[in-house]
Amino acid sequence: MSIWRAVILFLLFATSAVAQEPFTSFRDCDECPELIVLPGGAYLMGSPADEIGHHESEAPQHEVSIPAPFAITTTEITVSAFAAFVEATGDETETPCWAFSEDAGWTWNEVASWRDPLFPQTEDHPVTCVSRQDAAAYAQWLSLETGQIYRLPSEAEWEYAARGNTQGPRYWEGPREAVCGYANTNDISGKNHIWKVAEPCDDGWLYAARVGFFVPNPFGLFDMQGNVWEWTQDCFAGDYFHTPHDGSAYLSEPCERYILRGGSWTETPGPIRIAIREWRAPEERFAWAGFRLVRQIE
Repeated sequence: MSIWRAVILFLLFATSAVAQEPFTSFRDCDECPELIVLPGGAYLMGSPADEIGHHESEAPQHEVSIPAPFAITTTEITVSAFAAFVEATGDETETPCWAFSEDAGWTWNEVASWRDPLFPQTEDHPVTCVSRQDAAAYAQWLSLETGQIYRLPSEAEWEYAARGNTQGPRYWEGPREAVCGYANTNDISGKNHIWKVAEPCDDGWLYAARVGFFVPNPFGLFDMQGNVWEWTQDCFAGDYFHTPHDGSAYLSEPCERYILRGGSWTETPGPIRIAIREWRAPEERFAWAGFRLVRQIE
């Protein structure tokens, strides 16, 4: 064996070993999104009936066991990352997108798109005005580019990642106004501009915020609460009575609506909670919805 072949094999082994270790961050390529490896584990999914803001779709609270490690993107997929996919494939998304404009308010807007969701954004903002189908297409392209398996997270994986070994309504504690240090939600700026009610603080962003701005959760993941809702694999089941307990996605045919998780910059005071759920048709696009991905670990 040549010395160069030995070096290459060592580097491949070392990279593989690092990527398997829990809470290690890595990328599969220079342009790929950053990932963190999460260990398997068990947690209580959903919310108890006495949690403020509890909804029947979050019941029953039940134990879910994630059997194996998996990697998840540390942030929501950004505008620049999605732009690389569009440039490489020519797979431009369609319109309309449910977006806010000064003259018309919230409407299905034929002008709004991931390139311009009708609010200021940079390449480091989360991509929005993308459907679940768009998100799945991006994951498929990234899988082909890297030789790894990228996909949307199951709803159970998403909540496990969001909780970060915590079990309360949020992954932080403190008074109500503390939310503005941890999540981009409907704040005083939004109240003065778009809404009539708001959290009693100012998070610095009227619309979506650039990723990684707020304090991460205990797993080192950003924006698991607030900023933009995130598409998942799962069909909407109405509650958790018949959903899997092993971390896999709930899928059914036909599936007319899919689950989004996390809340967004548009949320009215609830207060914002990990357990909240949203469900929409897979072809719909919203200026308040984006996604992050899971990368399977062999």
